[in-house]
Amino acid sequence: MESPGVVQILTIDSEKGELDEDIPMEVIPHLKKAFKDAPDQPGILTWLYPFRELHEAMAESDEHSSDVLFHDWFVRNAINQGLPLNTVVSTDDFLAMNDDAVHKLHDTILFTAAFWVKGEKARRMIEYVRNGGKIIFYGRVEDPELRKLLNLEYEHELEGDFSVNLTLTRDTIKNEERVNGHDHAKLHHHSHISGGGLSEVVGDRTDPYTLVHARVNQSGLERVFTLTRALPEWDGGQVGWVRGSLPFQTVGVTHLPVRQELEFVDSSLFVRYLLQQFGYALNQTKEEAASEAALMFNTRKDNAFILTGCKQDTTVGLQLQFPDGAPLIVGQTAMIGEGAAAYALDRTFHDECRLFVKQKQISRITCRENQPVPTPKKRSRTFRTISVYNLIEADLTIYPPLAQLQAGSVEVKLGEQDLDLTGKISGNRIRLTQISGNVDISW
Repeated sequence: MESPGVVQILTIDSEKGELDEDIPMEVIPHLKKAFKDAPDQPGILTWLYPFRELHEAMAESDEHSSDVLFHDWFVRNAINQGLPLNTVVSTDDFLAMNDDAVHKLHDTILFTAAFWVKGEKARRMIEYVRNGGKIIFYGRVEDPELRKLLNLEYEHELEGDFSVNLTLTRDTIKNEERVNGHDHAKLHHHSHISGGGLSEVVGDRTDPYTLVHARVNQSGLERVFTLTRALPEWDGGQVGWVRGSLPFQTVGVTHLPVRQELEFVDSSLFVRYLLQQFGYALNQTKEEAASEAALMFNTRKDNAFILTGCKQDTTVGLQLQFPDGAPLIVGQTAMIGEGAAAYALDRTFHDECRLFVKQKQISRITCRENQPVPTPKKRSRTFRTISVYNLIEADLTIYPPLAQLQAGSVEVKLGEQDLDLTGKISGNRIRLTQISGNVDISW
């Protein structure tokens, strides 16, 4: 991981030519915290960015301009819709990695456009999935081997208006009006800005490992829009795909594209929804469809998960669930049972999470920093104590700092009882089961 080494700041004086000394005093603590929490490993999603391939495509022909426009604008929209995309690796760096380096990417989900994945590059991506890696592709798929991996075939292209059938859990819109008694969304697809028309269909419809999550329909003609696929022999590997479409309308000369009417869905949302199939439910609750989505990013620092974001509309709520369960954010309280838990975070937030919980019975669980006190094992110094209250027969997963985990200095106390962690450590985490009551974790 490489973070910025130099940050240059442009200062702006007032209309009187003055520089207010309060301004840098307000900003500097945030900059220092950003350097302190700079990530040291990939986040939950990593953008595999084809710098070289985009340049070569445009150098070859202007006909690729649709693919290039769609490539960046689709992801721009997805981030604005709350996709936690904050790690980037170039295709050159990825293809140059040795096996050990590639294996380190198995804790993140690669995210990349499909139009550039061809030939030998497609073979490398397919091999990555079959060896346990996870990838989400977006856009038109050209390579025949990649289409085979996704179980896709082509029919003639369609564009224009479509009805959308989405089976993934959507964001909750409290004041949503249903049209004609159902909640099927509408999509308007412009082929010239979205990498061509919609032509994808499922190849082998009898394949039990192909899960279609979104279809679009136009006058009885159906096209696949979102799917995932995972075979048992892939050793945990999984591939997802979202066709995608830019939600812009045809207007006159403008500086920036103009959004379609709200009756048409922004399909970049489907990428965030698709993360549910990879263990991450990151849904939002909005008062109305026009509410701006909360921006949320997830970085990793010393084995912790750092949740950073901004709620442009403070009425928007977050409902989160990770593969290990609902996150216990330090300093937060949440009602947690089965499924995703709701969180009332500030307008801007930068919060740490090292604990995740799964439990069937709902309870109000609080996670907070506590005073570090000496323990029988650490009489000289305890660096930190995190306390969790009101667990009910819970499975608790702990991500302590790696140095303390490897040194064996992590202690867990259930009430007044010190828990034996023998056999509970799995890789970079500690897994505890059937925990009820209050827990203190210290290192």
